Amino acid sequence: MLLTLVFLRFICSRFNEQREKIRASVLVLPCGRSAHTEAGWFAGQGKKVFAYIPNKDCFEPELMYKLFTKVCISLEELIMELK
Repeated sequence: MLLTLVFLRFICSRFNEQREKIRASVLVLPCGRSAHTEAGWFAGQGKKVFAYIPNKDCFEPELMYKLFTKVCISLEELIMELK
């Protein structure tokens, strides 16, 4: 049990170190709550967040996406924004 807790602390510290280095995030829709939580965290940190909707017919509009840098509906548009 102690070894598991030590390992978990190590993994969490590495995760936080790497997350701080990320400059932009892409939320690929549809996705779950964890992905939305991550995107919200990035937006709250002032980092760029792009929502990518590959199939706009299966998309339910969400007002909170206004917090993101941009909502992209094509892969070409997303790539242009990430450059």
